[in-house]
Amino acid sequence: MRARSQPTRADRPADVEVNTEIGVRTSEINAWTAAVETLLQCSARGNRTAFAQLYDMMAVPVYAVILTRATNGPQAERLLLEVFLGLWERCPLYPQGSRSAVPWILAYAEQTADYDELLPLRPM
Repeated sequence: MRARSQPTRADRPADVEVNTEIGVRTSEINAWTAAVETLLQCSARGNRTAFAQLYDMMAVPVYAVILTRATNGPQAERLLLEVFLGLWERCPLYPQGSRSAVPWILAYAEQTADYDELLPLRPM
């Protein structure tokens, strides 16, 4: 069986750049981050549908961040809910036009998880 070769830059259209580390087109990443930015801005104006879409787009990355800090699955699930409830309240504080919605959300998830470790256990 012949090994499949990686496509070269000459095989792609000139306007397509691929991030070779993750195998995703840079244009797809840019479109995704722009969509997150727009959804966060709409959520800041109280649009619940936009917030639901934001949850759909960001739940997996947020959960991944939380898993690096949580001690177990139920704690991670509870933290995921806390993060998104907190985001709903804090999304009006997002600096509009900063083009950093994804890092802002992930940093908030890290802070929430880190703060949770400092608190005594609460009954669920």
